[in-house]
Amino acid sequence: MIPKLLNEELKKLFSYEELEKKKIVDGCYSFVELNGEEDKALIEKLGIQVDALGPKKVIFLWEHADDLEMGGYLVVDNLSMGKPSLGGTRFTKTVSPREVASLARGMTLKNAAADLPFGGGKSGIIGIPNITPEQRAKVIENFAKMLSRYIEIYNPGPDVGTNDEDMKTFAIYNGLNNVVSKTVDMGGNRIDLVGAAAGGTVVAMDQIFSLLYKLRELPQFKKYPLLSLDQATLLIQGFGAVGANFARLLLEGNLLSKCQNPPKLTGVSDEDGYIYSQDGLDVYELLRLKTPKHVVTSCYYQAKKDNKNFKFCNVSNDLLKESADILLTATPIPNYVGIDEKFHPCVTADKAGAWMIVIEAANTLSLEKERIEERHKIEKILFQKRGVFIATDYLVNSGGVIFAAYEKLLPTPKELDIPESIRGDKAKVQEWLEKHKEQFAELAKERRKQAEQKRDQVIRENITLFIRNLVADPDLLPYQVAEKISLERIIHQDRFVKDVMITQFTCCTPDMTIPEAAKILVAEKMDFLPVVDNDKILLGVISDWDVTRFVNYNLPRDTKVKELMTPGEKSITISPTDAIIHAVKLLQNNLVSAVPVVDEKKKVVGIVTSDLLVHRTLLKLLER
Repeated sequence: MIPKLLNEELKKLFSYEELEKKKIVDGCYSFVELNGEEDKALIEKLGIQVDALGPKKVIFLWEHADDLEMGGYLVVDNLSMGKPSLGGTRFTKTVSPREVASLARGMTLKNAAADLPFGGGKSGIIGIPNITPEQRAKVIENFAKMLSRYIEIYNPGPDVGTNDEDMKTFAIYNGLNNVVSKTVDMGGNRIDLVGAAAGGTVVAMDQIFSLLYKLRELPQFKKYPLLSLDQATLLIQGFGAVGANFARLLLEGNLLSKCQNPPKLTGVSDEDGYIYSQDGLDVYELLRLKTPKHVVTSCYYQAKKDNKNFKFCNVSNDLLKESADILLTATPIPNYVGIDEKFHPCVTADKAGAWMIVIEAANTLSLEKERIEERHKIEKILFQKRGVFIATDYLVNSGGVIFAAYEKLLPTPKELDIPESIRGDKAKVQEWLEKHKEQFAELAKERRKQAEQKRDQVIRENITLFIRNLVADPDLLPYQVAEKISLERIIHQDRFVKDVMITQFTCCTPDMTIPEAAKILVAEKMDFLPVVDNDKILLGVISDWDVTRFVNYNLPRDTKVKELMTPGEKSITISPTDAIIHAVKLLQNNLVSAVPVVDEKKKVVGIVTSDLLVHRTLLKLLER
């Protein structure tokens, strides 16, 4: 049944008759797709701004046959860095298209900042009150089936309200290479457990402290002494997967290549409140006492309440009224500081503590005009007036998505992927995973190794570039420089197949004989020919391999192309608006040297070859 909230959003856009025309029905599932510029007015009615980056698609998905409400949204923001888009699936009672679009834009910028060849997307499942475990499992399974329609442009991972086990369910239905951040038995890496995102923020902090001398070129930072990291004090807002792992990784010290020792942790908050001590908190004890629900402050207080210099407060947000050299924001609250109470910030600027560095481990991006204006004002106060260095979220918290992306960059080999014949059968899939557990363990180990190297390298590069740009132009604010870094990467990648494809080419018809097609292949010096109808709609592909089969099997000379061709629905194709990087990956992954280029109506508009990509792309780079 269509969720009530989703239905209300659709009513903002369509009458009943209009919706029936727009709706795509596939079995028990319904879809409404809004496309970027084409449906700009409708998308903006949802409170989503359409700009040069995106969104490319805003999609409503729901199950219409069951009594249980099942549905949500998918937003594919931008694919310039490559296909598919990557981004988590949020599962909350209040998720909205606007929220999903904002998160998708964050993924566009984060994936670009992380220099990953994937676009930005996000999905959201609308939760229902008092959902039972059985109902929740049913919703997850059905959402997996709905997403299968879009695996070419979007691959999900976990987000608020979902976890690695949910991604396992998604993979059971859609295949191991179409979902990221899976469970260990599928070659995943327990991103939260190993501290993938937290590790990135530790690396960022280490790099910032190694470049403090550079920051002092800005007048507002001249007041600060050149502290070493072990001379600094630290507050952690939120002691969950990121906050607690940040503290643990600091203790271990393996990521502190520039600075040898960690700062002194003086304050921590969780949902029970916050604890603070100028003398420092016992990190080993905090990690020991932390509950599975990430609560630690109240029990730590009970153990330490007799200490004179120790403070406990049951208002979590008041931690941000305390002062320290470093503040790590690790709770899902984008506006941790505000001008006033309008957007319900954790603290207003006039009551905030004195900090030198803020590291945004939690996502802060918003596409709402008023929120952007608020961010601008806050950064003017904190960065330009008070001299608070703000390390923007997607430049420093991309460790999780980098680890997840390596499940794509080091894909599951074909011989390990779940066979089509058992997809959706949990018991048989589990048997398959158990049978190949050693191979999956080795794959996970290699993915983690390469992901760690990539994370540490790209975050150090980003922080260096970030500080260099801020110093070069003192009028710029941190969020503006962070966006500039991501956009420059997107623009660099933003060259399309239509810019390099062959537009003068020969096709054949299904009723041609194989010898006739072979003559064209030889004359055109091509490995394949598109097989089209009178309107140039792709019906299939005939290749030199098919001609070889014709000869080897000594088939009759009047054998038709349609008898040996690969049908259109099984043919490998690419869109003229796909990024060149996607074309390169497509050719490499499928071990082919050329593919037909087809538009949205499946009309063949060109051909792209590996040689052509090399020559024309190099020429464009030389021209630049």
